Amino acid sequence: MERSAFDLRKVLVASMLVAIATVMKLISDIPLHFTGASFTIRLEMVVFMFGGIVLGPYFGFLIGALTDILYVLFSPFGVSFPTLFTLSAMLWGGVAGLIFHGQTKPGLKRFSLFVVVLSVVTMLLDSVQLYILGIGTADPTVGFMAQVWALARFVRLPFLWPVQIAATLYLLRRLTPYLHQSLSESAEW
Repeated sequence: MERSAFDLRKVLVASMLVAIATVMKLISDIPLHFTGASFTIRLEMVVFMFGGIVLGPYFGFLIGALTDILYVLFSPFGVSFPTLFTLSAMLWGGVAGLIFHGQTKPGLKRFSLFVVVLSVVTMLLDSVQLYILGIGTADPTVGFMAQVWALARFVRLPFLWPVQIAATLYLLRRLTPYLHQSLSESAEW
């Protein structure tokens, strides 16, 4: 089989992952209301990591970027792009692909450390973006509120880590053999 057919299969799988992640980002927000603030738990980064690990870092970066761009286009809450939010989405898939590409069973400790470190990095990027978006307001408390939101967002991270780790590892163990079979050169389409 020629190389272009193999790449086309990867593009098809990546496009399905973009669609899944976009829908997850648009409709599967779980609002948490406490201390007068509303937060959401988004799990699309599980799809980004899965795509990067299975398809490689290039596709991981691409899945994150396209998902964020589609979210901006279809969501009433989207911001103008490209932003640090897009970079955060790209990092989830791309860095996972750089570190774990081809591993169907990455070690729990190593993968957990990866999720913890990357979630802190992307949370900081997102907090900077939220601060930048708030600078244009006339409210003098925006800087202070951005710091409060960053702290509150940081507090929720430990609750997300087990879900992100378990969901990604589950998908890798269950779906990767089927994807490798369909992406292999011997598979007939």
